[in-house]
Amino acid sequence: MSEPVRNREFLKDLYAAAKPYRKRIIFGLIAAALASALDAYGPMLLRSGVNALQEARPVGWLYGIAGLIVLVAFVAGVFRFLMRYIVIGASRFIESDIRENYFSHLLSLAPAFFDRNRTGDLMARSTDDIERIRMVFGPALQFSVATTLTIVFSAAMMFYLDVTLAALVLLLAPLIGYAVLAMSSRMHRANLRQQEVYGALEAQIQENMSGFRVIKSFTREEHESSRFAEICKRYFERSMVVARIQALFMPLLSLLIGSGVAGILWIGGQRVMSGAISLGDFIAFMAYLSLMTWPMIALGWITHIYQRGKASQRRLQQILKVPEQFIDEATDDDGDGHAKSNSPLRFEAPAIGFRKVCLRYRDDEPLILNNLDFEIPSGSITAIVGRTGVGKSTLLRVLSRQYEPEAGCVVLSGCPPLTPLEEARACCQTSRLTTQSERVSRKIRWDEIPIGQLRGMMGYVGQTPFLFSDTIHANIAFGKPDASLSEVETAARLACFDEDVTEFTDGYETRIGERGVTLSGGQQQRLTLARALLIDPPILVLDDALSAVDADTEAKIIDNFKYSLKGRTVLLVTHRLAAAEKADAIAVIEKGRIAELGTHLELMDRDGIYAAMYRRQRLAEELGTMA
Repeated sequence: MSEPVRNREFLKDLYAAAKPYRKRIIFGLIAAALASALDAYGPMLLRSGVNALQEARPVGWLYGIAGLIVLVAFVAGVFRFLMRYIVIGASRFIESDIRENYFSHLLSLAPAFFDRNRTGDLMARSTDDIERIRMVFGPALQFSVATTLTIVFSAAMMFYLDVTLAALVLLLAPLIGYAVLAMSSRMHRANLRQQEVYGALEAQIQENMSGFRVIKSFTREEHESSRFAEICKRYFERSMVVARIQALFMPLLSLLIGSGVAGILWIGGQRVMSGAISLGDFIAFMAYLSLMTWPMIALGWITHIYQRGKASQRRLQQILKVPEQFIDEATDDDGDGHAKSNSPLRFEAPAIGFRKVCLRYRDDEPLILNNLDFEIPSGSITAIVGRTGVGKSTLLRVLSRQYEPEAGCVVLSGCPPLTPLEEARACCQTSRLTTQSERVSRKIRWDEIPIGQLRGMMGYVGQTPFLFSDTIHANIAFGKPDASLSEVETAARLACFDEDVTEFTDGYETRIGERGVTLSGGQQQRLTLARALLIDPPILVLDDALSAVDADTEAKIIDNFKYSLKGRTVLLVTHRLAAAEKADAIAVIEKGRIAELGTHLELMDRDGIYAAMYRRQRLAEELGTMA
């Protein structure tokens, strides 16, 4: 893509981001224009003072001019304050909007996106890159307007004072313009390379901070330090390239401007001695030339900010242009540009049907799920078992639409909850009870349900528990912030976590470390299970979520599911077949398909894959006990 096209795209993105604050920005730029105009009036007052000295005017005249110079400087300072406060303030609002938009977009992306992109690099884009874009809206915008107007006003006054000298000054403009254009392109490329390495640096820091226990356990501190030093070296080299270009930029402009000033001083001095212009006019002219010097040098600084911002905007757009995971077909537009959902939908323990589901993570990889087709009965506990890598977790992620299958679908069927009238009838002893079978059962594809409602029907507990650095109460109540303490305690009891809480001094108000580091693995899993149980979901999905829990506690939790969570459909992925034994049905996945389906006894009688796995696991347990 050519540089002019990139500039147009960048400016278009800038305008779109600044549009909500355009009135505020315009007011700030008006203040900048007034400050520049007053600055341009100062040398004319100086000219009047010098001419007054030559004309032997009364001293009071000089006092008046001096007072005007101070007044003009004061008013210009007020406008300059307003310029900075208003424009910089607007840039902070824009920065906040960009960051919120970026974060919202990240939340809409598919999990596969995060598999390919490092967390540290995404964090770098959300911090350093967005800050560099903000600098374009703030300092670069206000100073570009202020410096441009200062140059325009000064040039106009120079022509008013002496056309010949002003024309000589204009000869410098092409040289300065060429220098700016030549250096800006190199600066853009250098900034882009620098930010790419900065993203890698952030990713390395984030990865090492998250895994420092593993690093220490394997005594790999020296190795990780060497890796980090290598990235630091690359970042240093890229930064030095930027620094060299920037260091060359300013002296080059200063040399061009200084040479011009020397030439103007020599020619202008001759014109004063010949009487072509007065001394006051020449001093005012040199004052305007001096007034233009800083803005012309500042062009290099502004260009540097602009090129950094453009490079960062390009990196940000690489993420923002990634399409969302899917378009929610169950939402439409309310006419105001906002998505609205259909009426709330919630089943009571729906049956779940996988219909010839096919999925692969990448186009060049084999199918993970290959025409997977089976039914999960309503209100049942179904265990999903199989060897590692056969697609057990993938199946659950398709159900919650974290991944979109390339073929097939999932169908939910069941009855909606009882209405208040039906509940009243059910409680009445003299009326015939309204039973589940008498109500109309609905069947609907999972992609026809608004994603918020679909996931709201599921309590999903993943393989790796994630906890927030907050209290136990806040972690359990994450999905239901207004939950009472009694509700939290009930969820903890069902997850067999209530006895653990009593061991903490502050009970449910105990603060746990980052990601629950102060808890054991089993406690972390049971706490996240309690978080899922609190929202009382019709579907409970456990992705090997009890692997760190001892066998007795796991059996107790599954018994709680059977007797305390009646009317809920439970999917349990597990490698521990003793837990699967307690399920109502067991589905064995092999090569992305259902190889066997039935109860524990049925599968043992079949003497197939499940029976072999079960005997092998029991033998390993017995050998472990003997050892």
